[in-house]
Amino acid sequence: MRTLLFAACAVALVFVGCGKKDETTGTPKTGDVKPAVPPVAATMTVDIGCAHCLYKIAGVNECAPAVTVNGKTMLLSGGNVDMKTADICKAAKKATVEGKVEGDKFVATKVDIAK
Repeated sequence: MRTLLFAACAVALVFVGCGKKDETTGTPKTGDVKPAVPPVAATMTVDIGCAHCLYKIAGVNECAPAVTVNGKTMLLSGGNVDMKTADICKAAKKATVEGKVEGDKFVATKVDIAK
């Protein structure tokens, strides 16, 4: 009976794992994976800042809004963000955005920057 219980536990550990990175490949196991950026329209709280001044996004040569979602920074299009009144060139702010990812941009239908 003990042998059967031990074998069942060993099989369970093989399938479940411990949630750590694989030592040989360095790839994350199930417990380390961040949720993906939603491909469908969603409302979320993100960091918003200047793509040129703060985030230094390659190819951006002037002030433009960018958001960071799950650790990935991408240009923001839509949402009518006025860079002068938003005051996001020196420091990022929290914002509630509604929209979705399209390619390497976040297309917003609504942006509400915290004061």
